[in-house]
Amino acid sequence: MTSYFSLIEIHSNSISCIISKFHQQRLTVISRKKVQVDLFSQIIAQNIITKSQIEKTMWALSQLEKVMQAYDCQKSFIVATGAIRYAKNLKKYIHMIKEAFPFPMYICSEPLETYLHVLSSQSAQEQPSLTFNLHATSSTLVFSEKGHIDECLTLPVGMLTEQKQVNQLVLQLTNEHSLLTHYKKLVIINDTYPFLKLLYQQSCIDVILANDWRSLQLYFSRQKLPKKWSHHIQAASYVIHHLVKSLNIEEIDVQPIDMGHSILYSFNQKNAQFSYH
Repeated sequence: MTSYFSLIEIHSNSISCIISKFHQQRLTVISRKKVQVDLFSQIIAQNIITKSQIEKTMWALSQLEKVMQAYDCQKSFIVATGAIRYAKNLKKYIHMIKEAFPFPMYICSEPLETYLHVLSSQSAQEQPSLTFNLHATSSTLVFSEKGHIDECLTLPVGMLTEQKQVNQLVLQLTNEHSLLTHYKKLVIINDTYPFLKLLYQQSCIDVILANDWRSLQLYFSRQKLPKKWSHHIQAASYVIHHLVKSLNIEEIDVQPIDMGHSILYSFNQKNAQFSYH
């Protein structure tokens, strides 16, 4: 018997719905729908989800609910990630969603988000690598090799961290984890922050790998950076630059994050283990 499940992802800039078919003990994606909803700008600026953004969320969910009803989904789940985690009124936001849409809802933490991405990422499994997920006030660093995750660290270093603190914390990290020199590849998760697209262009990555902060500053001076994001872009680049320089990283791979894919992959892997035993 075939059953259908839906996974709704609330991101910083969009809300998406993944419809999956459960057949022969596996979930297979058969449809994806996305509605653009700009939650990011106000959360970063004011640390809250505004009334209009809550209304946009409710409208988007009502549209996606029609898709779920069309497939007669037996189970539905909501997962929230990205900048939403920083909103001061997050509890109120969750409460309003649950009142209108009585589905289980989960807030995916930064470490779990990174952990799931590494598990489902084939390129991160080919060689010893560090996977780096940069956020506003913190970062997650995952050590993986040959498909196994060795360690997962949460660092108090983010785009809003002062440069002196970045220097101290990265130095402390390298001193405490001497085995870090074993890892020559840095996998950067390209999160949903729109202004980081410029930072993750190959031309910028090449400058970062050159380990010259002045060259990186010169690179940005030649770019037309949006004024409201200029500080965040340069702060993010400083964190990555210092990490690359301190750890002698030789290769950088930027990967888009897809929480839906990561969650379904993890489910299928776990289900296969249970079925086998």
